[in-house]
Amino acid sequence: MKIFRPNTYFSLITLCVSMILFLSFFQPTVHANNLSEKSSLTRATSPGIGTQNLLEEIPPLAPEEPHRKVAFITGVTRGIGRAVAELFLENGIHVIGVARDAVALQAFYTNNLLKNSISRRRGELKTIVADLSTDAGQDSVALAVARYLGENGKLDLVLLNAGVIKPLGPKAIFTASADEIRRCLRTNLESAVVLTGALYPFYNKKNEGTRIMYVSSIAGERPGGGTAFYSTTKAGLDQWVRAMLKDAPGGDKVSFAGVNPGNVETDIHSKDLRGEDPLNFPRATFFNQMKGKLMSAEKAAEYIVWLLNTAPKEEFLKYPKHNIYNSEQQKLWSTEPVLDPYPATQTIPVSKSSALRSP
Repeated sequence: MKIFRPNTYFSLITLCVSMILFLSFFQPTVHANNLSEKSSLTRATSPGIGTQNLLEEIPPLAPEEPHRKVAFITGVTRGIGRAVAELFLENGIHVIGVARDAVALQAFYTNNLLKNSISRRRGELKTIVADLSTDAGQDSVALAVARYLGENGKLDLVLLNAGVIKPLGPKAIFTASADEIRRCLRTNLESAVVLTGALYPFYNKKNEGTRIMYVSSIAGERPGGGTAFYSTTKAGLDQWVRAMLKDAPGGDKVSFAGVNPGNVETDIHSKDLRGEDPLNFPRATFFNQMKGKLMSAEKAAEYIVWLLNTAPKEEFLKYPKHNIYNSEQQKLWSTEPVLDPYPATQTIPVSKSSALRSP
């Protein structure tokens, strides 16, 4: 009888991993450039690297599994967006993720492909490379989503999370370039407003309907020094949600809400806020002092996933802007209190009205 030696097993595992990595190079990633209906297949070293046309034939998301939910997430390669996507995928929910960083998308896709080889219960990940601060990026998304969903697919969960915090500093109000300002306004606010309507044909208007959530911030209610543009976009998102709740309060089974995910350890804190020159952005010193005291992106994701996928609809609609520091809500999703580390924002809302005034 032939006996497999350990090195034989190692060779087989290596072969399997190599095949997965090889196949990942041909993941049908949709790009914002060349979104023509009759575009040709252009081979790239990996999806998201170099110029690649929208493929003529893109396999839709698991059409044989219509019971699985589909989530759409912007800003999917970092921080909260990636953590939310990971939780959805772990729970068998398919994800269509958008980001402008093609290399990061490739890495995330390959990582999920490897995990899928271990657990078939995981959701499938599809990716769209698009810079949402541009017309081309915004306009490409709906067509790409249509290709991924196929004829009968619908979006059940939508998280509009893309965001940048620069320009930074008190002087930026007068010194930031028009391009820098537009990038912030368009990424954080305009893209969310545009995609709300652009994705409407794909919302699930039956059964449980579609839940749409906008990632806001305490900065939209109480601006901090040196973040005028970021604060403006978050305040705009807050007003957009309030306006929609008047114009479309659950119509077509589409529900809207905003969320303050709290003070989270993401690239915005670690690279932008702490990395800025204190001479240009004096609060950089404070943010450096807060290093190691902030919540993980995974904890914030736990809250958002609960709101979007698990919380009763009446709870989802209870607040125009949900707050991770809401002590009443924490009893429903967290086994331990979640406290704001910033001394100036320790007030925890306990009612619908206070949720609009507190962090």
